[in-house]
Amino acid sequence: MTKSKMLAELREAIDKGWLQITDQDLIDELKSYTIIDVEDNTPKNKVTRH
Repeated sequence: MTKSKMLAELREAIDKGWLQITDQDLIDELKSYTIIDVEDNTPKNKVTRH
């Protein structure tokens, strides 16, 4: 699972009322992510440079 997929599914769960987050620190952290933070930057061929 990628970060972008995980956050998209989290958003769906919140939007549909399946999950409620009451921890203000967690809410603030989630709101701080930008689109660049959640983009799927996984190499297409799954090869890393190390």
